Amino acid sequence: MGDTLPRVVVGVVTDGPSERQLISQDLVVQEINELMAGEFDVIFPDDKALDGGWSLTGIRQALATLLSDPEVDVILTVGLIAGNEAAQIEALKKPVIAPFVADVEVQAFPYREADGASGKSNFVYVSRFSDARHEVATFQKMAGFEHLGLLADRLWIETLPGLDAAVNQVEEKLGIKITILPVTNSVEDALAEVPAEVDAVYLTPLLRLGLDDVKHLANGLILRRLPSFSEFDYRDVEVGILMGMASLPEDNIQLARRIALNLQSILLGENAGDLRVGLDEDAKMTINMRTARAIGFSPNWQDLLHANKLFDLTPDEGRELELTQTLHLAVEANLDLQAIEVSIPISEEEIKLARAGLLPQIGMALTNEEIDPDLAEILFLQAENTTDFSLLGSQLIYSDQVWANFQIARYLKNSTDYEVATAVLDTLNVAGTAFLAVLRAKAVEQVFAANVDVTRVNLDLAYVRERVGYSSRADVLRWESQLAIDQQDYLDARAFRQRTEVELNRILNLPQNVPILSTETDVGDFLAVMEDPRFQHFLDNPRAWLTFQEFIVEEALENAPELFRFDQLINAQKRRRTAAQRSYYVPDVFVDSQFNQNIDRSGTGSSAANMALDDQNWSVRVQATLPLFAGGARYAEFSQSRFQIHQLDLQRGSINQQVEARARNTLFQIGSSYPSIQLARAAADAASANLELVTDQYAKGAASVTDLTDAQNNALTAELAYAQARYDFLIDYINVLRSAADFSVLLEPNGIERWYDRIDVYFQQSTGGSAQLARPF
Repeated sequence: MGDTLPRVVVGVVTDGPSERQLISQDLVVQEINELMAGEFDVIFPDDKALDGGWSLTGIRQALATLLSDPEVDVILTVGLIAGNEAAQIEALKKPVIAPFVADVEVQAFPYREADGASGKSNFVYVSRFSDARHEVATFQKMAGFEHLGLLADRLWIETLPGLDAAVNQVEEKLGIKITILPVTNSVEDALAEVPAEVDAVYLTPLLRLGLDDVKHLANGLILRRLPSFSEFDYRDVEVGILMGMASLPEDNIQLARRIALNLQSILLGENAGDLRVGLDEDAKMTINMRTARAIGFSPNWQDLLHANKLFDLTPDEGRELELTQTLHLAVEANLDLQAIEVSIPISEEEIKLARAGLLPQIGMALTNEEIDPDLAEILFLQAENTTDFSLLGSQLIYSDQVWANFQIARYLKNSTDYEVATAVLDTLNVAGTAFLAVLRAKAVEQVFAANVDVTRVNLDLAYVRERVGYSSRADVLRWESQLAIDQQDYLDARAFRQRTEVELNRILNLPQNVPILSTETDVGDFLAVMEDPRFQHFLDNPRAWLTFQEFIVEEALENAPELFRFDQLINAQKRRRTAAQRSYYVPDVFVDSQFNQNIDRSGTGSSAANMALDDQNWSVRVQATLPLFAGGARYAEFSQSRFQIHQLDLQRGSINQQVEARARNTLFQIGSSYPSIQLARAAADAASANLELVTDQYAKGAASVTDLTDAQNNALTAELAYAQARYDFLIDYINVLRSAADFSVLLEPNGIERWYDRIDVYFQQSTGGSAQLARPF
């Protein structure tokens, strides 16, 4: 196919060998091929790619070689200095595209105000119209420095004769001192060049340094606790430079597309000098928060609100949590659950207290008795002073009431166990919901943050429309107002996310001032399970869905600890009723015994008592008692127990209804929230596409501010719905697990498979076929 299309040879000039590319040539080639497929066969021969060897002479020679090469149709300068040198050539013999410009004014690039083109024949460049002086002013406002070190490539400094004048202008305007520090390819030399009195550093494009070199440079500046700013490369901030207003990586696609469009226009006959040079981008401050913490720099809230933050939190400063980890931690640490769990040892002690009445009772006594001497003389065998030791014992042979108390205590202990089991399920439900609420709040916060960016772009468009006469100042004011409102919405969303983190920390009994670094690893795995064909069969036809509902309801009724708790309470009351009945005809039978040992008899009458009395004696007694009349207490107790049993039966029936209703309601909810994920995604995609279309029309003057506001609000609503949809579904599913009283799906390694096995057995029993074989009817 290439043989039948006009062949176009593009020559490339770079400043010199570099580990970093300002833009990927593969990306540029891809955009060109996609745009001009079927029109031109564009090639980039290796022998037409020249580098200037990081010298002005070499760069100029490379440009001259390609300009005079008859095989080269168009020249692309992939370097700041090469583009700058091309702009200085008085008459270009062939089209030159220069996609990289640092500062149009300082570099004295040609610019025609009327149509935004260069106005220079055969020359088009791409400029974001970034103003280094404005960036320095922004940096100074944020960092508050007085002496700025400006790191610039030595060759770049030689290329820009107007650099000193621009620096002097900034110094005078901001009241600071700027020292220009030449850099080549040595990081150590660059660090050594920074004077001790410098309190901040500004990096111009240092393309001789690779990213590892920039990282080394950033670490050296961090050690000196110097704030730093990168003018040109977002990746500089990623590897450790404090901040920068360079374009984001995705903006390279826009730049590559512009290069392709410029090339297409040139090949279709337009003069490069008549092509628009401006590239609209949303240049946004990016701050490396890890570097900020390392040097003790804290941006103000307003700056943080507008900035893109890298490494906002680390595991050292926040707490990493996953869903299953959260559930396990909640069971281990939740204070409300721990308080309820104390009921178990309390009820165990109640059993011991009740059982004590069934066991032997052994005691002893030491008695000293002293009587009046005159009385001792007239009493027979009674000494004036007597000291005796007694050993006492008793054993209940049978008492139905005591046995009933023991058995009732055991029933109540079982009831407590089920009460704790209910609390465990509730805690898992609350913890899982709270974790997902944090993720949902973070997603909502991100949507509002993105909406602020969209509004800021629209505000920039309004400025442009005002300049070209498409709209009045009213549009600008409208978007300025909207920006303030959207920023407020973002702050509200952030505050709500922080409140959800505090609540999750409270549930997990963790310090509440530590942010949550919640991750979606196992959440994504769980969502993948929901997309399993086996799960889909539960939802894709009425018969399977109805059977699945009945399975969940049956599991809920079989597993519900609330029902088991009432069973134990009813058993306890039935035993109490039985004891009340037996109290009319079953006596209490017990035996007691006593052994006495005289230790001392003295005083008046002691001689006669010692001679007549044995020092030891014992007794055993068996007794059966049966009350004949207790004032009506026995009948009242029997009647009361009957009413209490009836009451508990009614309460259990109500709980049974509640368990079933909860299961069915959660299933109905999940039947809505699951398909809502895809519907919300479709709505968000459509709203986003509509917003893009209306934004383009607004930029061209074909749509009003009302049209764009409506489109943006629609997109915001749709994105918020989608951001929440997947978490709403997961919360609903957590509620299904709670209603079924079974979290093994999340907590046990093979819980999902065992769950599917139980479902399959149920489907076979209910429909005569497995869940996997269920089909629409």
